[in-house]
Amino acid sequence: MNNQSKKLWAEWYAKKSNGRATPAAERTFVKVQQDLDDKRRKSDESIIKASGLLTKILLSQENLNEKGRLLAITEKQRNKLIDDLDVYGKNVLDWGLKRGQTTLEASIAIIREVLEDSIYTSHK
Repeated sequence: MNNQSKKLWAEWYAKKSNGRATPAAERTFVKVQQDLDDKRRKSDESIIKASGLLTKILLSQENLNEKGRLLAITEKQRNKLIDDLDVYGKNVLDWGLKRGQTTLEASIAIIREVLEDSIYTSHK
């Protein structure tokens, strides 16, 4: 979607530069841009929702008849994931979703919330 948006803006800029930017072309440009923004917003929401499912993915099968507190990863793997998130996400330490976060920051915050929550235990 970002490439489509860049291409759309480049084409619009070219039309404006060449004096071919008609009111009808501008309406079309705005409509297409709004459609791309809607798709991007829906995509971002899907990514955030998928991040929230991480708990279910990481839970060990050993929890099937219990309360589900044991993660399917070792403590070492858990710590490595947190370290990798620190590197990749520039150390987004706030738990949970916050207003104004990017999709990446929100996803990292949700994943960190699970990995750092002491209610969940890991295999040794």
